[in-house]
Amino acid sequence: MSLQLLREGDTLKVTRLDRLSRSVLHRVPLGADLRERRIELHVIDQGIGN
Repeated sequence: MSLQLLREGDTLKVTRLDRLSRSVLHRVPLGADLRERRIELHVIDQGIGN
C-alpha cells in the first residue's frame, strides 16, 4: 500500500514500528509527515496510538 493514498482522518495501523520502516532515520520524517497530514498512527503490539 502506498502511504500517499492516506488522507486526513485516516488511521495507519501496523503491528510493530519496525514494520513501518527499517530505521529510525526514516521513521522520524515519516511520523512528521503523518502528523502534518493529520493521519493517526496505531502500533498494535506496542500500544502506541489509539
